[in-house]
Amino acid sequence: MHRGYPETAAAAIRIGNLLAAARARRGSPAADLAVSPDATFTDDLPPSGPLSDGWHVECAPTPYLARPAATIGLGDAFVAGLLLAGCLQPLL
Repeated sequence: MHRGYPETAAAAIRIGNLLAAARARRGSPAADLAVSPDATFTDDLPPSGPLSDGWHVECAPTPYLARPAATIGLGDAFVAGLLLAGCLQPLL
């Protein structure tokens, strides 16, 4: 949930998901951001869109690995992606 620009927020969530997925695949921070061939994605996401009072909700699929190399630090990797997206905002 956010107040602001839906396209920018959706891009930030995708970048956060990508960094967390790369860490889950390798077990540590990784520069290789390719999605694992073993990853699956859900097709039953709740819809993204406006709520009320200027709030929006953004839902984005995350690559799911049945056997990640590690799960420690995935939240930190996701937040790092959000921060990175903030730095890239003029480019998004």
